[in-house]
Amino acid sequence: MSPTRTEIRWVIVGRLRAWYALDPGEIADDRPLAELGLTSRDAVALTSLLGDLTGRRLPDTLVWEAGTIDALVDRLTRPRPEVAPDARDPRPTAPPVAVVGLGCRFPGGADTPDAYWRLLTEGRDAVGTVPS
Repeated sequence: MSPTRTEIRWVIVGRLRAWYALDPGEIADDRPLAELGLTSRDAVALTSLLGDLTGRRLPDTLVWEAGTIDALVDRLTRPRPEVAPDARDPRPTAPPVAVVGLGCRFPGGADTPDAYWRLLTEGRDAVGTVPS
């Protein structure tokens, strides 16, 4: 069950009073939260607390976007929009394709995997002088 407007407001006001030793008369629902002394750190903590209360993942910027207690409570009690189901691609699924290529440029004139393997198994020295 979702929390009521009153419960959400009570949590917000309770946190503000605890953090900043505010009297209830100092906390007006339409007063900007920044004027009440709310810091960025405490705004994130309040958002986390409200997320736990509502069971929702809330953006860290929620408190600043709302600005006041009234606006914050409105946003948290507003019905969530319906999420559209995943759109499916109507095209048939093709089997996976892998493109594999191989190029050989090894020392000692070995220009294929077989030639390189022969070079190794025969123990030939492929080290030469560096061209100038």
